Amino acid sequence: MACQSGERARIKVHKRRSLKARRTYRAFLQKEFTLSFRKFGQLISEYTLIALLPFFLYLVNGIVGALILNGYGRIIVIGMNMVLSLLFITASNQSAATALSKEGGEFVLLKTSPAKTHLICWAKLTTNVVISTIFIALSLGVVGLFGVIAPITLLQMFVICFICNIAHILWSMQLDIKNPLMHEYAMVGEVSDNKNVGRSILYGFLLAFIIGLISAVVYFIYPDTKAFIVMSILSFVFLLIRAYLFNLNLRCLFSDLEL
Repeated sequence: MACQSGERARIKVHKRRSLKARRTYRAFLQKEFTLSFRKFGQLISEYTLIALLPFFLYLVNGIVGALILNGYGRIIVIGMNMVLSLLFITASNQSAATALSKEGGEFVLLKTSPAKTHLICWAKLTTNVVISTIFIALSLGVVGLFGVIAPITLLQMFVICFICNIAHILWSMQLDIKNPLMHEYAMVGEVSDNKNVGRSILYGFLLAFIIGLISAVVYFIYPDTKAFIVMSILSFVFLLIRAYLFNLNLRCLFSDLEL
């Protein structure tokens, strides 16, 4: 007993944390935000349509509000507001469809880096989501000041648009990963007839009309609160599908991308 040491050796169990990956992601994220605000004029032009959204919502709801609507008319207005909002929002995601291609000649340097360079896609995604969400919130906030749409309805619209917007950004960036145009951007600097942008706009139109149609049907079947929950769940399921497909394409295709 006297010879036995009173101290016991303790083995510390350290959690494995990918600090390097997080630092790489933060570095890419800082770079993307810096470039976005450095080109502030271009940033505003990319989201001009969202900035114009309050005017069109005010115009449409002002005209419709002057009419006496029955239950069916109110449902049509809900669907119409969703279609209009998502048309303007998704049409502003053109930059997401060219996010990786615009790296141009710098993509070669990016690929030679020993870090997990695929994280630049997640950094670009985060930047697009944050900036577009700010514009969406400001636009719907302006509509609220006009008083043509009830605040609770605007809040519901914001949540659904927020979820669908992320899904569409993922979809648009996936197009760029599957069909990158780094060489064209490296040679010319800009591509006027980018097929990825055209497809992004087309998918945005389809998404807007489908969500608008489903919204009208769901709000017709259920009371407002329950209808909002149903629409949120459906939108979130769609977001999960798009996130899974984006991540799958990123992991399978990114390493093979070349200038």
